[in-house]
Amino acid sequence: MVSTVLCPRCKTKNSKTAEICYNCKKPLKPSKKSSETSSKKPYKESSKKPLLSYFNRESVDLKIIAIGTVIFVLSNVILLEIAEDYAVLISGFATLMFTYLVFKNYYKINETRSLEMKVLINYLIMALIGILVLVFMFFAKIIN
Repeated sequence: MVSTVLCPRCKTKNSKTAEICYNCKKPLKPSKKSSETSSKKPYKESSKKPLLSYFNRESVDLKIIAIGTVIFVLSNVILLEIAEDYAVLISGFATLMFTYLVFKNYYKINETRSLEMKVLINYLIMALIGILVLVFMFFAKIIN
């Protein structure tokens, strides 16, 4: 007695050793290629990095942070005399543009996500330090 395999598509009986259906020509056994491609994910897992992996010593440059903080504080101090309402907004934008241009032009980062994360991390550090300096200056002005 010869064992048979039913075609999942047309229900034709086929030999157990047959690779394709005699009637509809559909593959009876999944090939190695089709099972490999169906199990693959549409994106590369290695390109997805966790957010915290970007926060390392290489992503933070103290010289850039120092210059950016000075830009943030000076532009705030100057703009507070000219346009109080927009001082933080304009100084934040100027600092962000400085950070982006430095990383884009001098560090030659190819991967967009790496560039975005490095700019964001450095900018947030600059803004935080700048705001602390401005608050300190404000309280020093009130005390005197």
